[in-house]
Amino acid sequence: MLRVIRAGVKKEFALVEAPTGTGKTMALLCAALAFQRSQPPGERPQIIYGVRTHAQANQVMQELKRSPYANHRAVVIAGRKHLCTN
Repeated sequence: MLRVIRAGVKKEFALVEAPTGTGKTMALLCAALAFQRSQPPGERPQIIYGVRTHAQANQVMQELKRSPYANHRAVVIAGRKHLCTN
């Protein structure tokens, strides 16, 4: 986690991996959102969190809703077949 924070402070990219079920999604998102909130308005970095499937995107959004960052603005960007066109 220290390396993730260090990358944020230095404005570097970070690539993080860990086994399934270790809590990396919430650990990473909460650390990134805490860092984002600590920055002055107008200098807060945009956070882009990519997943492979639509189900994973929904799972991340549900976890985010149960976190201290539930009121944080977030959006899922999905492929055309997952959009309502009515």
